[in-house]
Amino acid sequence: MAPTQLYDMTSVEILYMIEGYWREKKLDLQRMKWLVWHIGALNRQAYHAKKYPSFDKFMGEKKQQKKQTPTDHKNIIIALNKAFGGKVVNSKSPGG
Repeated sequence: MAPTQLYDMTSVEILYMIEGYWREKKLDLQRMKWLVWHIGALNRQAYHAKKYPSFDKFMGEKKQQKKQTPTDHKNIIIALNKAFGGKVVNSKSPGG
């Protein structure tokens, strides 16, 4: 992109371009990992190696975390508040 184009864009448009750039880089990395794993699997097959990680383990995909409850949120906020030396102003139960 030419610098003159940058000055004609809004901050939101610039953020969208940055997000798109990082999404593309993430996809490139996934493609490279896919290729490396399959080359290794073929090599393993050719040389009769015994152990090889599963594709999912190799890709490093993290399992989706469980959703936090309102109580979990409150406990995290209280811990942060305590860590930064704050005091509890209202100790109502979450959602109430």
